[in-house]
Amino acid sequence: MSEITISIIVPVYNTSKWLRKCLDSIIAQSYTNLEVICVNDGSTDHSGEILNEYARLDERVVVIHQENAGVSAARNAALSVANGDYVTCVDSDDWIPSSTYEKLLPWLQKNIDMVCYGITGVSETGEPVQNEYFNLPEVGEHVVDAHLIAGTNSYVWNKMFRMELIRENKVLFPVGMRYEDAVFFYIAAIYSKSICFVPDVKYVYLIRGDSFTNGEAAKNRAFDFCEILEVIYKEFQKRQMIERWSDLYREIFLLFYEQTVPLLPSVRQKKAKLLYKSMVRRLGLHLRYPGVYPFHELSRYSRLRALFYWRNEKTRVFKLGKWVVLRIEYTLEGVEKHWF
Repeated sequence: MSEITISIIVPVYNTSKWLRKCLDSIIAQSYTNLEVICVNDGSTDHSGEILNEYARLDERVVVIHQENAGVSAARNAALSVANGDYVTCVDSDDWIPSSTYEKLLPWLQKNIDMVCYGITGVSETGEPVQNEYFNLPEVGEHVVDAHLIAGTNSYVWNKMFRMELIRENKVLFPVGMRYEDAVFFYIAAIYSKSICFVPDVKYVYLIRGDSFTNGEAAKNRAFDFCEILEVIYKEFQKRQMIERWSDLYREIFLLFYEQTVPLLPSVRQKKAKLLYKSMVRRLGLHLRYPGVYPFHELSRYSRLRALFYWRNEKTRVFKLGKWVVLRIEYTLEGVEKHWF
């Protein structure tokens, strides 16, 4: 077998404080057939200069400079020029042990579609940070199924994807969204046939107090997840995968919903539930999953409204006295109104 090339995507925005440690950990890998694509996403600190320096010192390092457009646009720019057999991501404030890719090589040589490895969380003071979401659901090689994917964290930086699969299925990061990893991961997953989990290989994730996923913006996670869930559903529909992966979507929805909405203070929880309710009815999720929590709960109307019409999961009938004046039927194709 010819030597496997690994494309490593490093999106960079104002991380000069940690960037050298990140890049040093990549170029020091014991497995050397690497393509390191760094995208300077309009940094205003010295990140761009550091990247240029590393590109001069190591011919494997490619630097793209662009105006600030967000991490998704940066990763997509790197994907457009990547030439590796496998592609992975490393965030510019994280790092990896020197043997990471060498240890993963036996799995890559088996042409597995997605390789997932462990995570070590560390604080800025170097203290280890544990998180159940870092755990891998299994060990070794498996056939992809809904339950296995739903139990896997949706980060992209502790995974390798077979590039041919990404190219053939036009898997990209959604631009202008938060938690964009989830969309990329789940779309790649539904096209994957094989997946393996290698827990003894550890990606080192720096947990910064001011980072997006752990800072002030994290308080809006429930609202961001609602948008992500809608995008994932529409992607499944567009790719004609929603029937096959209906169970997976249900598990993803429940996971994202339960992780965030019930934990909100009462006022914000009410606001979040209204947002989810609107999305559920707009996409017809209560029809696809009749009687299933939380779709059924989110689709219900108030008791006051129930005084004015009769309804079930698919029909609302409005009455004037004992006479029916309007019947509304919800189908997967849309909404049908019948006046009398």
